[in-house]
Amino acid sequence: MNHQPATFDTALTKKLILHHQPKERINADAVATANELLRLFVVEARQRAAVEAECENEGAEHPAKFSSLFPSPRNKENEGLASTSKNGGGTILNDETTANSVVPIRADHITKIAAGLLMDFS
Repeated sequence: MNHQPATFDTALTKKLILHHQPKERINADAVATANELLRLFVVEARQRAAVEAECENEGAEHPAKFSSLFPSPRNKENEGLASTSKNGGGTILNDETTANSVVPIRADHITKIAAGLLMDFS
């Protein structure tokens, strides 16, 4: 199975580059490079937004699991959700039900990662 990464049409990339300077000439190699940078930007945005969506989903579906990480007198009934590891500390969460679920990416996930992404790509 030959899996090719998704790309943008070079004509669209050229249009985007020439949007502010319509009379400027641009080399085909420059368009190809900008096209690859645009592809990397979108792929990175999608990955970061997916992580944000998964983290939000974890917290929403299992608030008791995360509250068991920080012991308090009110969390005595949630002690069975986590177990302490044998190698000197930390907590191992025992939940395999959400490992295979797909969480949709929403616009607010993109908004949350946008500033960091733009800083990384500037």
